[in-house]
Order: sequence, then structure tokens, then C-alpha cells
Amino acid sequence: MNRPVFHSVFADEMNSYLDYKVSSGCKAISFYVNLRHFDRFCVQQGIKEPVFTTIDAIKWIPKKDTEATTTHYSRINGVKQFLIFLSQKGYDVFVTRDIRFKPTEFQPHIYTESEIRRYFQAVDTYESVQNRKDAIQYPVLFRLLYCCGTRINETLGIRKKDIDLENGIIKLFEAKNDCERYIVLGNDLRMLMKLFKEKCFYLLDDEDYIFTTSNGGRMSGDVIYEVHRLFLQQAGIPYLGGGKGPRIHDWSYPNLNKIQTF
Repeated sequence: MNRPVFHSVFADEMNSYLDYKVSSGCKAISFYVNLRHFDRFCVQQGIKEPVFTTIDAIKWIPKKDTEATTTHYSRINGVKQFLIFLSQKGYDVFVTRDIRFKPTEFQPHIYTESEIRRYFQAVDTYESVQNRKDAIQYPVLFRLLYCCGTRINETLGIRKKDIDLENGIIKLFEAKNDCERYIVLGNDLRMLMKLFKEKCFYLLDDEDYIFTTSNGGRMSGDVIYEVHRLFLQQAGIPYLGGGKGPRIHDWSYPNLNKIQTF
């Protein structure tokens, strides 16, 4: 697999770190996911100088509501090794401590048919003053998550060039463990995607993401998690928080070949 392109102030050092690991006999691909997480974090935090402060670390370390315990453990402890690498090269970085792996007894929320219908009613009636495109793209985005079982980042990473509507196939480049995979669209979802294409794709180049913010940039996963909680509220589904959900990926996919329509 091709090495990912990093965009943060640490991009050059990330490539140097991967080169170092490869020369030590490691497989570079095993470090891609965590470095990409850290790269995006640095961009989102607006870190312009090659410095990682204790304040940055305080924002980086906490477990996200939608993050599995194993993912959190890997993200923090994996990036710690990169921070050590930077520190040894003389960079002013705060090296985080290892976190302990904590087994979880989390039980997913099993959405009822009624809850799913109410949820998608909220999705389909959503309007945003800040981004008028949301009313068009959210029904497609959330049905991809529901019908195809895709993850947030790999869904938001879909570009115009990745979609083959003639054959009803979408190629995902940001799948788990940085593997590439394909999803096949059912007829209903394929038709919905075609309508989305007719309304929005003429504005996009092949390299552009199909799900975007009001300024045309890639949509953030944090935005999806926030609007998910809004949809839960509008659907009358209690949100417990603290990692207890209900999560988007708790959907039980009762019928993968038929999307929810109203």
C-alpha cells in the first residue's frame, strides 16, 4: 500500500520516522493509522510550529466517546513512540505516558425498527443555515453508515473518483488497518447516490471529497458525532454518553438491501 500523505507541521518527521522503522525491520503499514490520527489532530488544533505542549497532550490523550478501548490504547501508546523519536532529535515535545489497557464490558444498543425509522426521519428533515448542502448529503451519508456498515472516517474519505455508480461500487481507502476495500450498493441506495451526484458532483473535481463543509473542505468526524446526538434527541432515543452510546455503529442492520425511506 502507498504511504499516506501527511499534512501537519510534523509531516517530514513522520516520513523520517517511518523510514527509520522500516530500516529497523518493521513494516511501515503497522504505524500508518496512529500517525494519521496524530497528523489530523495537529492540523485540527492549528499547530503551526513543531512543538507539542502539555496543553496539546491534554487534548490528545482522552478517550473519545466513539473510540474503542483497544483503539485508544493503540493511539496513545503508539504515538508516544513517535514523540520519543522527536524528542531524541531535539524537538520541544511533551512525551505522553503509556496508558493501561482496560477491558470493557460495553454492551451495544440494539436499535428497534421504530427507533431506526424515527432516527432517519430526523436525518431526512434536517436543515442547516451554516451548510445548506447538509440537507442533501446527510440522508446519503447516514444511509451508507447504516446499510453498508462503513466507519465514519472511511465514509468521510470517499472522493468523487472512488464512486462507480454504473456498477454500484464504492472504493474505500481509509478502512481499518489502512486496507483498501469495496462496498456494493443496493438498488435503493444506488438510486439515492445517483440523485446526490446529479445535485452536487458537478461542483467537484475527481480528487474532492463528496461529503464537505460549507467551505468545500472535508467534513470532520466530530461533526457527525455531534449531529448523531441531535438526531437521537429528535428521535426520542436517550443518549447516555460516557462511551455508553447509543452509537452510530450500534445499528443492527435489520435489512441491508432496503434503506429507510419516508
